[in-house]
Amino acid sequence: MAKLENEVYRVRFRSAFDRQMIKGLKYQNYELKLELTSNSDEALTLITNKTDQQEIALDLYQAFTRSPVHDSKPIPYGEAIATYDLIQQNFELWITPCESEIGELINVTYGVDGVMIEIDQFGAERQIGKEDNWFFDVNNLTEDQTASVLSMGHYVDDVTGSLYPGMTTMWGDQTRFWRLPDGCFEWVTHLNNDEILPCKLTFARQENGTVNVIAKSIHDPDL
Repeated sequence: MAKLENEVYRVRFRSAFDRQMIKGLKYQNYELKLELTSNSDEALTLITNKTDQQEIALDLYQAFTRSPVHDSKPIPYGEAIATYDLIQQNFELWITPCESEIGELINVTYGVDGVMIEIDQFGAERQIGKEDNWFFDVNNLTEDQTASVLSMGHYVDDVTGSLYPGMTTMWGDQTRFWRLPDGCFEWVTHLNNDEILPCKLTFARQENGTVNVIAKSIHDPDL
């Protein structure tokens, strides 16, 4: 590949054999499966202005490790190097110019001028470190709250490599990503499995201090 200049690029992992691109990963029962796609809009994508291709490949790989499907476990630390070598052997960097402004980007990792954030399919920005995200503390609500939830899932904290639950909601006329307490893992999984999203979630505090989560589809005629 020709030497890169200091411009902004879209980078994806693309198979040298069938041109399929990496979309994400699923790790269960000590087995890693790659989620592949032929649709570049669905593929794992890094936006970068770096010129060193080894650095670019590492940044894209780290974005890959933060991209498990909602019912997956993160890649164990002890398997990270072997997985990186596997990808390097079977996939090439597909680098194309990027002319989009940050506000127009969705479903990408944005890594320009030292910034590193994830931008989901709804345009919400997710910091790669768990603690740097907005916190929706459902355990300390003083009154019932309702949220218009677009998506939710389990996300990888770049600092610890562990999973945490989170959700993207409408926030005024914009979208916002929130991390959730660890106790929310179960109902986040349940709602994903029920395929009710997007939905209205009501967090109702009970007299005994617990919080009930009530979900209604946005297509519910009573809303």
